[in-house]
Amino acid sequence: MTQPKKRRGFRDIVVEGTKYTWRMSGLVEIRPPEGRERRLDVDFGWHDVWLYANDPPDTRPRPYEPRRVTPSFVEAAIRFALDQGWRGASCPGKMMVDYRSGEFSVTR
Repeated sequence: MTQPKKRRGFRDIVVEGTKYTWRMSGLVEIRPPEGRERRLDVDFGWHDVWLYANDPPDTRPRPYEPRRVTPSFVEAAIRFALDQGWRGASCPGKMMVDYRSGEFSVTR
């Protein structure tokens, strides 16, 4: 019997009867059951402040709003994306969503 393929930190979540996988990688990366290229990326504002320590203040990213990434946050992101027309495996390309000040918005 073969060993299952390692999933590199992905966790499972079921939303509306569909199983998705997700992980943190600077962004929250959510993959539908089929098609890695049709993923959902959620940018919740995190950035390493040390990467911008020597940059002029006007070129630095906006201040980060601390947010815990929990399964309920991931579920809310998936539900928002589904309401905006993301259909996972049947959606061409990926969708990018921002989370700022308690609100989701589609960026591309």
